[in-house]
Amino acid sequence: MEEKYCFCGGEAEGFMIECDGCNVWFHGKCLRINKKSCKDLKQWFCVACTNLAKNGIGDVKQIQQDFQNFKLEIKQFFNEKVENEEKLQKDLNEARAEIISLGNYIKELEQNLKIKGKELDSIQEENARDQDDILRATEALQKMTEEKRILEEKLRDLSKTPTELIVLKELNEELSQSQATNENTVVELVNNNCLNCREGKNLLEEEFKVLKKELEEAYTEIRSLKSRNNELSERILSLNKRRKLSLSQR
Repeated sequence: MEEKYCFCGGEAEGFMIECDGCNVWFHGKCLRINKKSCKDLKQWFCVACTNLAKNGIGDVKQIQQDFQNFKLEIKQFFNEKVENEEKLQKDLNEARAEIISLGNYIKELEQNLKIKGKELDSIQEENARDQDDILRATEALQKMTEEKRILEEKLRDLSKTPTELIVLKELNEELSQSQATNENTVVELVNNNCLNCREGKNLLEEEFKVLKKELEEAYTEIRSLKSRNNELSERILSLNKRRKLSLSQR
């Protein structure tokens, strides 16, 4: 770190003059003097040393020692300030990096939510088609039941020969067996489709809950990081104000 000079605490630059009391160098521009106006000076004392001399405090060596101690304190103050600012800046950069990372993570979660939403829509569409197939199968079963009822009425009304009755009974048994088979097929189809729809829906709902929870946690962490970011910015502003106040007091 460069050594600080003058009451402004700046670095060495341009025309400077040394105080013969405290041996501190001051900027000509801060004193509003130039090299030409000082060429005939044999001694020059800063305002602090001049005031001390006027007040009867003429121990120059003690003044020099006090001023050196003051310089050390100022140097320590600036070193600590720089270290604090570097640490705060590092924390600020880390917080910003975490916010960016979480932003990307949230985008990924939102993309996954869109994909799962499309999958759910697809399952619902398949479920609607299955419901249509079940409705058509039920209508066909009702039609077959009605045909069976009509045949049974004709069988009771007609007086047939034994051979014809046997044929009609066989036809009736085949019709009953076919109806029972179709009924079992429809029931099994309905049960399987309902089970598959419920399982698919429950699975997607669980995945949606997990993704929603992760998204909420990410938003919470981003709010925390933003709060930390604001706090670090306020601390940096506070340090800058303290530095300006310290410089103005000197």
